[in-house]
Amino acid sequence: MAGILRGEIRWADRNQTQGNEQSRLRPVQVMSHDVFHDRSGTVIAIALTSQPQKAGFSLAMPIESAALPERP
Repeated sequence: MAGILRGEIRWADRNQTQGNEQSRLRPVQVMSHDVFHDRSGTVIAIALTSQPQKAGFSLAMPIESAALPERP
């Protein structure tokens, strides 16, 4: 997982989805520590969206601006 750093915004390929999950390429922010990536080969990330929250959960957090990397 070299080259993936905590806090980066990356594109994730979400082609294997279940239920109401969104598919295709989606922007995500890397949350796990760099050491975790190197040792486990796994990245923990959160999905980003421009859509307003509908469910009323307190899990959403607005981001004022984020520069997305170019789509692959």
